[in-house]
Amino acid sequence: MPPAGKWLLVLTVVLAGGSVARAQTTLALDAGGTSVKYDGFERSNGMSISPSLRFDRANAYLSAHGDFARFGGTGGTSALGEIAGSWLSQPRRDGTLRLEVGGTASTSAYRSAIRNSFLAAHARAHLSSDRRGGWVSAGTGYLSHTSTSGKMVSADAGAWTRFSSAMLSAIVTTSRFPRANPVVPLQLEPLAGSDAAALLGFSASGGYETTTDLTASFNVPIRRTEVDAIAGTRLAGHWGARRQWASVAGSFWLTQRIAVVGRAGTFPSRIERGYPSAKFASVAVRLTSRSRSSSRFAFVAPKSTATAFDVRWQSGETATLRVTAPGARRVEVRADFTDWRSMPMLRAEDGGWEITLALAPGSYRATLRIDGGAWAPPPGTQGMADEFGEFVGIVVIPERE
Repeated sequence: MPPAGKWLLVLTVVLAGGSVARAQTTLALDAGGTSVKYDGFERSNGMSISPSLRFDRANAYLSAHGDFARFGGTGGTSALGEIAGSWLSQPRRDGTLRLEVGGTASTSAYRSAIRNSFLAAHARAHLSSDRRGGWVSAGTGYLSHTSTSGKMVSADAGAWTRFSSAMLSAIVTTSRFPRANPVVPLQLEPLAGSDAAALLGFSASGGYETTTDLTASFNVPIRRTEVDAIAGTRLAGHWGARRQWASVAGSFWLTQRIAVVGRAGTFPSRIERGYPSAKFASVAVRLTSRSRSSSRFAFVAPKSTATAFDVRWQSGETATLRVTAPGARRVEVRADFTDWRSMPMLRAEDGGWEITLALAPGSYRATLRIDGGAWAPPPGTQGMADEFGEFVGIVVIPERE
């Protein structure tokens, strides 16, 4: 097992051990076709399958992702496994500053000739308002390649803005890492010195490389469709045959749990892995276990006018959700446990709003609407942007005492 493969196992046990029981679990599977053309080489086509597993809690997540592909022309098989996790602090009273710590462990292999593994951790500070924000981050880790290994460090700064349900972001990233032996993974051949210099910008492994990249991304959900566009340029460091790159990805939901996803574009040379830049395209069918798969944390989600939210167990297997919303005339809830149908809450004698439902302990996604206004996460919950551009909160139903 590659070094990072062992860390993958350790990281899974440590992070998942105390979290899974009370986390919301989402399973997904992508299966379809893929095509890659490394600059200067023939195109290779194949089939791929990508399973993923994600656990979400109120202010943290843990995800595991795999990708397995077999290419026809060379008959080669590639495999990748990755685990990532992140924890967010509770916002300050003004709701603008949050701290995040996270980590990633990854290992990949092509046949038995090329192996890449890395383990990295980062710390990040987010400063946000309702519609825009930014962050700064620093990280360190260890990279292992068939031809080299060593420490790596990185730093980045970014900003984002949201208008309606769309999001635009930009990030500058500087990384320092050991150079890998220049190769073409699909052909399993080391590049000759002149070819390596032309396609990667250097001709041999050894020493360290520092790169600085600028990347901009745009995300917009439109009803059943979600579109992501990315464009970037290498500001400093070797870039070989391609200094700029761009790609677009889209998903169209046929049902609540089945989608068609597609990606196409280019990516830059991956000097830390010894790969030249390339063009790629893929199309797949996605199956998910939940009807509304979360896509990203919303560091500052729209605020509900409700001031409190809690859960109280009743007799049998029923629980009462209670919302405090001073001055409200109508309160509605929509969640996993309502099959995303809007359900009105009833006014209690003390002025609060309640609804009693049959519920099992666990974590759920939910959102509230007050007096016909915008849907927003319940107060006290971590906001998340789902695949449909709505903001939901993670609600934890505790075990009965």
